[in-house]
Amino acid sequence: MANYSDYLKWRGDISFEVDGVNEVDGAILSVISYFTFGQELEGGIKVTLKEAAKAYLHRTRYETVKTKITLLIEKLLKDTIRTKRFGNLVMSDYADYFDRELRVQFGAVTFEISEDVHFVAFRGTDDTVAGWAEDFDLCYKMPVPSQIEAEKYLADIMDKYPGKIYVGGHSKGGNLAIYSSFRQSVKARSRISGIYNYDGPGFLPGVMESQDYLSIVNKIHTFMPRESVVGMVMFHGEKYNIVQSDDKGINQHQPVNWNVMGTKFVYCNEFKKKSLLFNSMCNKWLTEIDEHKREMFIQAVFAIVDADMKGTFTEMSADWFTTARNTFKSYKNLDKDTKSMIRETIRQMGRLSKDSIKEKIHKTN
Repeated sequence: MANYSDYLKWRGDISFEVDGVNEVDGAILSVISYFTFGQELEGGIKVTLKEAAKAYLHRTRYETVKTKITLLIEKLLKDTIRTKRFGNLVMSDYADYFDRELRVQFGAVTFEISEDVHFVAFRGTDDTVAGWAEDFDLCYKMPVPSQIEAEKYLADIMDKYPGKIYVGGHSKGGNLAIYSSFRQSVKARSRISGIYNYDGPGFLPGVMESQDYLSIVNKIHTFMPRESVVGMVMFHGEKYNIVQSDDKGINQHQPVNWNVMGTKFVYCNEFKKKSLLFNSMCNKWLTEIDEHKREMFIQAVFAIVDADMKGTFTEMSADWFTTARNTFKSYKNLDKDTKSMIRETIRQMGRLSKDSIKEKIHKTN
């Protein structure tokens, strides 16, 4: 079935002036925000996507360690810059902030669709342990550092550029797109034309009832694949579209694998049962394990993982034996109370998972 590549072949020669931003465009721009352009956009300069991409691809051409996902989205980058629709888009206001100790991983870039229309794309979680740790921090607190950065970034962009603003992001970037939008002033929110969330996690209970969230909920366009995992974490108050994908399992998380027809994705009627079960288990954990215990558990687990000092999951998996040995050693060195808390939380999570499975079977029957 058709995907973004077919969309670019069909739509690539049509400029945004002729046909405005749609949900497939938003996904492409959100994925492009994953690239660490750095030198190509440093100092607040403005360059076309084609110029930035060519410089990036030249700079990274000899890199030997590239994941399957990196290669996949590099192909998307090469495909987009060959088109009239995307190649000459001006990129600006590139942001890339990472702090391992503070557990902050944030990235964003702005695309000039026309003189009075801009698209702000927030980067999702990368391969770093700190980035994933910040994601899990969302399960017990708000805001996390990347949400604070996103709110400020969007406010600065709206002060800098007049006219309409689109906001989007994939994975954690989708969460940042929604959060940063409802945190703006009432006047600023009125300028936001659309908020695109591509399989991003939701929010803790209570956010969906807030007036700030409700004021922008009708502008949110959320898309999740049939076997969604990341998008099923926490709670959503907005309507969502279930998307068909050519891949399976966690690989469905990548929008480059989603099916496209015309200017829209191909929709399904329902999620896979295992995705709904995962959502049920997550919600039980969030509502029945208290906030303090969730925080202690997440902090302890990532302290163990981060003790390996490799920084990224790619590095850890490349030397899995050493990683496993260091992780076990780190766990052994924990104090008695912390180890007891971890074991008890895991038991409680296991019990809640069994309850979710029983409830799912009961509903099915």
